[in-house]
Amino acid sequence: MEFTWKKILAICIACVVLILGPVFILFSNTVPDYCQARIDKNPTDPNSKWLQMKIAELCFKTWRYEKAEKAYYTYYERYVEDPEREYALYRWCLCREETQSSRDAIKAFEWFLEQYPEGKHSQDAKDGIVRIKYHKAAK
Repeated sequence: MEFTWKKILAICIACVVLILGPVFILFSNTVPDYCQARIDKNPTDPNSKWLQMKIAELCFKTWRYEKAEKAYYTYYERYVEDPEREYALYRWCLCREETQSSRDAIKAFEWFLEQYPEGKHSQDAKDGIVRIKYHKAAK
């Protein structure tokens, strides 16, 4: 069997994926839980607010909406003076759309609009309600 640079590259990539893939999956599940425990011990630490948002974003972007939903809501409840609070609540609504019934997701968006009727994401929330009512109901 003749080894060309393409075959060697393919073997190297396969080895990296087979070795690092499970390691990534393991750490992507345990690291957010570990960080959340650290934040819960000292939520007033200057880095806790930033880390709370990063945990929520990581879970959202990796389609773990249940964890993201909890992390965004924790941010919303815990950091009442923060300007990113509106964003956290909006993303919480998006998570609810993915994890809850259509009725509960619509209620979440409506609650968002009660809290921030003129907010930066108010039009997005209105679009979310329309999306749920008309597009998801059609499926």
